[in-house]
Amino acid sequence: MIGALNGKVAAIGADSMILDVGGVGYEVAPSARVRTMITRSGQELSISIYTDVRENAIALYGFAEASERELFLLLKKVKGVGAKLALAIVSQLEPEVLLSAIGAGDISALKGVSGVGKKTAERLIVELREKVSEMAREIGASIPTGPAKLETTMPGVTAGAPSVAGDVVLALEKLGFPGERARSVVASTIKSQADAQPAAMKDAGELLKLALANL
Repeated sequence: MIGALNGKVAAIGADSMILDVGGVGYEVAPSARVRTMITRSGQELSISIYTDVRENAIALYGFAEASERELFLLLKKVKGVGAKLALAIVSQLEPEVLLSAIGAGDISALKGVSGVGKKTAERLIVELREKVSEMAREIGASIPTGPAKLETTMPGVTAGAPSVAGDVVLALEKLGFPGERARSVVASTIKSQADAQPAAMKDAGELLKLALANL
């Protein structure tokens, strides 16, 4: 696998660049930070690389530094986030801003990235919010440590409970239940059990058990 390249910028287009390394031109999809490093054709450039190997193609993605590449790889672990979307996210949001958005559960900031909808933003928060603190320490960033505040339009969800409800919906989706069905079941469970079992409304594990019993 190619982990880094050091060569001369031979050409740069809308979505890719050619880096001449010892007479061999490598086509690379660069992050926005890599693009800002390029000032002229023929410039010497050293970048970190991720090699994406698929059945019918091999693609190279270029990053300004190893930490940017690691953030890209972290994003790729989220269901529904491929290499191109992960590159778009790290290109449109500075590392500290991105980590802060995930750590604080800021869906609006994540949805500001082209290609990221509410569902994908929620998955980023739920699946990565426990991992961003370590990443932040690695790059020297400071991020909020408060609980995530996932958006929801489900009836019966009271203040303080949106994060729990959103977690349970995503858990049901991971178990194979359609999104609409998952949201409907969680909403009806909250509506019917909120008064009888208020503590369960603040515990994702307990709420998930109640929701599964209603399926």
